[in-house]
Amino acid sequence: MISDELFFAEVPIMSLNLPPDVQQLVQDRLATGNYSSEEDVLRVALRSLADEESDDLRAIQEAIDQAKAGAEELSMAEVVDRIRRGRAAERGLIES
Repeated sequence: MISDELFFAEVPIMSLNLPPDVQQLVQDRLATGNYSSEEDVLRVALRSLADEESDDLRAIQEAIDQAKAGAEELSMAEVVDRIRRGRAAERGLIES
């Protein structure tokens, strides 16, 4: 069970100065009604970025493991290209 002290502890507040183009992106997302606050927009965006970075690292490690196993030899440029093509396919920008 969470103690009252922990539950009601103050959360540190971070103030950010965002450039106008980023402010507009946040406001555009907020205007969709899918987010309850600016903080919510930024939280979702940062989590999405973290997920993408994890996927990239996983793909790189997978390519390294395959190369070590002799399955396929790829240059780092080829690995990056495969990751980019995979992302574009996931977003429906190209056919996989």
